[in-house]
Amino acid sequence: MIRDDHLHGRHRVFDPVAESYASTRPGYPSSLIDDVLGFAGLGPGAEMVEVAAGTGKATALFASRGLRVLALEPAPRMAAQARLTCRGQPVEVVESRFEDWDGERGRSRFPLLACAQAWHWMDRSTRLRRAHRVLAPGGTLALWWNRHTVRDPSLRQQLNAVYEEIAPSLVRLPDRPPAGSEDDELGCEIGESGLFGDLAVRLHPWSTRYSTEAFVGMVGTYSDHLLLPGETLRRLLGAMGRAIDSHGGDLQVDYVATLYLARSTTM
Repeated sequence: MIRDDHLHGRHRVFDPVAESYASTRPGYPSSLIDDVLGFAGLGPGAEMVEVAAGTGKATALFASRGLRVLALEPAPRMAAQARLTCRGQPVEVVESRFEDWDGERGRSRFPLLACAQAWHWMDRSTRLRRAHRVLAPGGTLALWWNRHTVRDPSLRQQLNAVYEEIAPSLVRLPDRPPAGSEDDELGCEIGESGLFGDLAVRLHPWSTRYSTEAFVGMVGTYSDHLLLPGETLRRLLGAMGRAIDSHGGDLQVDYVATLYLARSTTM
């Protein structure tokens, strides 16, 4: 499971690549959205808040089911992309960090708080307490991450060799996408907080194909990659592109979306 990021504010690196993020980052399987809404018992017309909405990939999926989404996103260009993604849908995008947002004052508490691919950016010392304050009693906390690997073992080995040569500090592609469990660090944090019950960890496997350009573009939006020196990143992405081209110019990527669900308790 993803661990707290010790580089506070590293999410700011995403804003300069907001357009590429919007065009290349993967979405989420419809089964995951079904799972969240089924657990929460919500349907069209319900309100929800989404934390760190990014470019609106998850936001649009909920809005397409008829939910009214208040989406928090602190990075201006990411927020602008979210508004484009969700144009014409019942979505309000607010440029704010979750830690700074006080918009819950004076309005009803929400039946659902969701965060896709970003909960590790939240302040660990306050994130669950803040989520509990935003949620109505019995409301649903839904957190999830995509984890991926490259299906072709030969290409995967070649890409890992590229990492080893050019950026050995970065995480390698595993044999299969890693997935969380109720016993992992986040599951323990939620369970031991006393703020949430009925913890469930659900896995949603899915896959998709990428062209060389799309995959390299996606990798170029990863925060740890963006922290590399510019020339190192260019060398890394160029070598990855050549490796994929040598295997036919496209690749199959296998994902597991790991979903954490829990209900807000009455305090």
